[in-house]
Amino acid sequence: MLDAIFANAPFALQIFDRAGRSILTNGAFLTLFGSEPPASYSVLDDEIARRSGVQGLIEAAFRGETITIPTTWYDPRLLGNEDVTEGNLVAIQATFLPLRDFEGAVGHVAAVFKDLTAEMHARDQLQSERDLMTLIIEQSGDGIVVANQDGVIDMFNPAAARQHGVQKLSVTPDEWGRVYGLFTEQGAPLPLTSTPLYRALHGEKIEGERWRVRRPDGTVRTLSGTASPLTRPDGTRAGAVLTTRDETDRIAGEQERAELLARERTARADAERANRTKDEFLAMLGHELRNPLAPIRTALDLLDLRSTDAPSRELQVIRRQVDHLTRLVDDLLDVSRITGGKIEIRRRNVAIDAVVQRAVEMASPMFEQRRQRLTVDVAPADCIVVSGDADRLAQVFSNLLTNASKFSPSEATIAMRAYRSGEEVVIEVEDSGIGIEPSMLDRVFDVFVQGKLPSTARGGLGLGLAIVKSLVELHHGQVSVHSPGPGRGSTFCVRLRAIEDRIHSPPTDPGLRRSTSSRKVLVVDDNVDAAELLAALLASAGHEVMVAHDGPSAIALLDRFTPSVAVLDLGLPVMDGYELAAALRQRLEPSSLVLIALSGYGQPDDRARTAAAGFHEHLAKPTNRRRILDAVESVPATDA
Repeated sequence: MLDAIFANAPFALQIFDRAGRSILTNGAFLTLFGSEPPASYSVLDDEIARRSGVQGLIEAAFRGETITIPTTWYDPRLLGNEDVTEGNLVAIQATFLPLRDFEGAVGHVAAVFKDLTAEMHARDQLQSERDLMTLIIEQSGDGIVVANQDGVIDMFNPAAARQHGVQKLSVTPDEWGRVYGLFTEQGAPLPLTSTPLYRALHGEKIEGERWRVRRPDGTVRTLSGTASPLTRPDGTRAGAVLTTRDETDRIAGEQERAELLARERTARADAERANRTKDEFLAMLGHELRNPLAPIRTALDLLDLRSTDAPSRELQVIRRQVDHLTRLVDDLLDVSRITGGKIEIRRRNVAIDAVVQRAVEMASPMFEQRRQRLTVDVAPADCIVVSGDADRLAQVFSNLLTNASKFSPSEATIAMRAYRSGEEVVIEVEDSGIGIEPSMLDRVFDVFVQGKLPSTARGGLGLGLAIVKSLVELHHGQVSVHSPGPGRGSTFCVRLRAIEDRIHSPPTDPGLRRSTSSRKVLVVDDNVDAAELLAALLASAGHEVMVAHDGPSAIALLDRFTPSVAVLDLGLPVMDGYELAAALRQRLEPSSLVLIALSGYGQPDDRARTAAAGFHEHLAKPTNRRRILDAVESVPATDA
């Protein structure tokens, strides 16, 4: 019976003789350790027991004491003085019981082993988790504060200590504010009942609140935090936990960014205001300069018409200077529109030969004045066609030609070439002038940049090439310059995308022609010289003209004169041109009246406003005779 109980006991049993040799084990022992001790094994010489420091306890058991050995990790395969190849690593707690003979002497020792492997693994796992949690808490960048159910601070991790400038535990709620320096964002002491940790102790969950702490060194930091109650498995409260984050630097950064953004917005608004002021000034300047230019140009046109002789040298000088001043005004306004993104490109299929011809006509007075020779070599019209604005492209090429003339000596030769190269149309202007310094090659297209002029050349504003570059880029093209160096000339090259098309070049300007049919034209301008000269020009073309110098006078003329065309200066006194136009349309049949606006303002916004007011044409002063006559004579003739 005893043998059966021993063999089937649910726990491991082992019997040793007085020499410590194993003489009997049960099935649970084999299951636990995975092998039987070899015959030579003696527990009194167990290396594992010796290394574990329990050898003395085992020896005490053989001296007659009942001994319990603390939990020990044991693996029979690690017995260095025994040949054991099989076994298990187990955590055991052993109790050694001396077995006495009839004389009371210790004859044998029994060992009862308790398997604690699972418990030890669980304990080690728990300890690892605790170690990890401690590491996380200690190394966290966020502050972690824990209070027990009475509100006493039990945990204050290093990050919280850095944030508060103090690390004190066992602080009761009534001391929190004083010890940790708690204040509202407005600087008032933070009431205890408003602190996130206190509210969490009373069951509230807090997220994202902010407050300030004044540290012992006097510095103030802004913290944000989240607080939650701590609840035991049975539902009772164990305390509360607060996590805190130092927001001081982030808030300062946000404030700095907000201030930078505000300053940037203010600077942008100031720049836009300055830009508007500049545009308004340039528009006003253009208006004030164009107004006196208009009668001068009209007077020159009339002198040409009335004289059968060649123009005198003095008249030629006046016309050249008027053209030059007009061009300077146009350049100023063009640069303003281009830099402001207000330039408009009216695209259509354009033959480059026609554009080149117009550019040559525009630049020819300067070539004649300086007695320079211009050679033009343009491929057939149907070979070089681009999509672009003919007026703006003519301006580009004219600017390049006048630039070449300006920087070349008198009687020099300048060459202009236009040809097809693959998918591109190439236009080159080559001169033999003063050339360009290498340091200037990257700057010649900048606004107000100008090279050194030859002594015989007249200056400018340094805008022509800047306008060239901007207009070419608006056509999705490229412009470049090459110069071998000072005194060796330069070559400007424009490249535009070619299109496959066949068009005929538009006819050249036929000049002034007398109309075969007369129109009735009302001219209204407060500039008496401009009005009278324009009337004389129109009359010389065969038209019937009446002149007024303000709105009421113009309306009074309607009792005896019914115009089919009204040429109105927009800047009239008493009634401006817009008001006069509305009055004329009320008194006359609108469908039979063409309104032409004359103005020193010629920007897109100005043209849009006149179009909205019902004007059919907007002519910027000083207009040329062809444009004014074309505008007037586009109206069907009526009986006088």
